[in-house]
Amino acid sequence: MPEIREISEKYTSLASELIDTIPGLEHIKEARPMITFLESEYEKKSQGKVILGLTEKVPSKNKWALQSDFTITIYTENLKKYNFDEEQERILMYHELLHVGIDDGRYYVKPHDLEDFREIINQYGAYWDEKNLPKMEAK
Repeated sequence: MPEIREISEKYTSLASELIDTIPGLEHIKEARPMITFLESEYEKKSQGKVILGLTEKVPSKNKWALQSDFTITIYTENLKKYNFDEEQERILMYHELLHVGIDDGRYYVKPHDLEDFREIINQYGAYWDEKNLPKMEAK
């Protein structure tokens, strides 16, 4: 069955709250890129690893259909499977928002880097997902 993604009011609201309150996300608040927050019940994996969230830049050729600069998809079936609680969902969304890159008005998806993980570790600890996933990877 193909993956079906739906616009999520829950994750739109959560992301708005995080953007307004968490240091490190000011670039999103200031530049105001259009981000569509989606959820999917698809059990996404990549190279054998569970994918919880995915930030993607919307290609120019698709902006006629989806008037956004980015999409952030949360794979709810994987969150349910591993019993993620609300706080862990917040951390996951924060992680995905850190992938929103903006440089001189140009939008791009920032890859994983040490600074991204350092911000999460400093705020939430190194093992924020330990009770759920032995190997967690969000993209």
